[in-house]
Amino acid sequence: MGRHIRRSGRSRLMGALVTAAGVLSVIALVTLGMRADPAPVGISPAATDGPPAGDVAALGPQPVGALSPRPSASAPPTRSPSAAPTSAKPSPTPESVSVLVAGFREEARWSGGYSGTVTITNRSTATVTGWRLVLAMPAGHEVRDVSGAEEDARGRTVTLTPESWTERIAAGKSVSLRLTLRGGSGVPSVTEVTVGSGSR
Repeated sequence: MGRHIRRSGRSRLMGALVTAAGVLSVIALVTLGMRADPAPVGISPAATDGPPAGDVAALGPQPVGALSPRPSASAPPTRSPSAAPTSAKPSPTPESVSVLVAGFREEARWSGGYSGTVTITNRSTATVTGWRLVLAMPAGHEVRDVSGAEEDARGRTVTLTPESWTERIAAGKSVSLRLTLRGGSGVPSVTEVTVGSGSR
């Protein structure tokens, strides 16, 4: 009888354990089923992406995949053609006109010498007082005598300045200087004649 009582106790304990395991299984299945069930009809799941409805209305319909156009590069400003800068050229200075002109003219020649006249002309509109004249002599020539001027010889260069009675030359008038020279062929040439100081 004692053995029978122990077996009955074990059977009851095993039954209780089986019943408890079954209850736990049912609870687990119910819980999983509730999680797997879709949302009830009429309730939309909360949106997770995209802007709020108010923002979508403000933006308007946007085409799928459309890209906002990139601003085109503005063309560089076109410069209006302007005349090339021209440097103001000074007005050409008129060639200076010599106030005095002079020249040598041979008059007579003999063996070893000759004579001639130097004429100085005033081409200005005013009287000239004082002048200076330079002669280039041929090789081996020299002035032996001069009338109407003072002579200053340095090598082959002879400078003449006026005497008191030849220093003034009226406008459009001339003075003549007489020279006696020693030398062979050739004559002196005037290289310079300028308005200068009066008689020495």
